[in-house]
Amino acid sequence: MLGILIIAHGNLGHSLLECAKHVLGELPERVAAIEVYMFDNEATMISRLWPAVEAIDSGDGVLILSDIFGATPCNIAARLMERGKVEAISGVNVPMVLRAISHRNLPLQMAVAKVMHGAREGIIRLSTDQCYGEEA
Repeated sequence: MLGILIIAHGNLGHSLLECAKHVLGELPERVAAIEVYMFDNEATMISRLWPAVEAIDSGDGVLILSDIFGATPCNIAARLMERGKVEAISGVNVPMVLRAISHRNLPLQMAVAKVMHGAREGIIRLSTDQCYGEEA
């Protein structure tokens, strides 16, 4: 099973995991979140995160989800990547987290594709017809 690690600003990662727990009823093992704060040093964070990555890796790899492309959490995730062992995706959202948890039994590259697809599918422009039906 893949390990899943969310690296995000403040408590966003933990909040996303709480949403997933609400939807799924519980969180599986080897799923974690790490906070990054304004004054955190990237080099220090990377040395702190390697043990977290290793702890959630059961041998099948780790998928890191980060929040904003180009921001510190994303840069840290990029530096933790190891082709075929640790992959990373930025732009984390609730559908992405749910898809990652649901497909963590797949090989890493297949899971990456499913997670990215799920994240995009989760972005839908609503109309009042969709939300309220014909009574609106």
